[in-house]
Amino acid sequence: MTKEKIQEMVTKIKKALDEVVTNLQGKGAGNRIWTYDCLKSLALLGASEEYGVCPYPESMRGAWLYDLIWYLEEDSIWPNRLKDVILVLESEWSTSLGEIRYDFQKLVQAKSWLKVLICQDMNNDMKHELIADIEAFESKNMSEIYLFASYDNAKGMFIYETYQVGKDPKDVSA
Repeated sequence: MTKEKIQEMVTKIKKALDEVVTNLQGKGAGNRIWTYDCLKSLALLGASEEYGVCPYPESMRGAWLYDLIWYLEEDSIWPNRLKDVILVLESEWSTSLGEIRYDFQKLVQAKSWLKVLICQDMNNDMKHELIADIEAFESKNMSEIYLFASYDNAKGMFIYETYQVGKDPKDVSA
């Protein structure tokens, strides 16, 4: 997968999450609703891009390994043969670094082109801890790209930053 295709996906993901903010902001929605709406929006996006999606966008049932996954498969004797994993996503609305890292480390070990973390109120210290988790993992792939989508409660919007494995932690980009 090309960097351009991944960047295109990141742009679409940001747009989809921004639409969730527009739909939920000011409605007093709790963490479960935010999680559901974010995952549903991105499940529908993955399906529209013709990826296999878990959980299924229609029912939001059938999760597999991660909170959300986009994949490609080819026909074979059941089950179909997995060809590639495009995206894995974990969502953790707790602001506890320990709870965020618990879910985040699932992404670190995952084999996929794009790894997405949705959380809230992530500060720079937390982000640098997560990047340290990435860089400490010996089996990392230098082509992996991470998208941090942190909902900023004070600003009422997602703050997006991407990080490519092996780059200087100061090179996290918006």
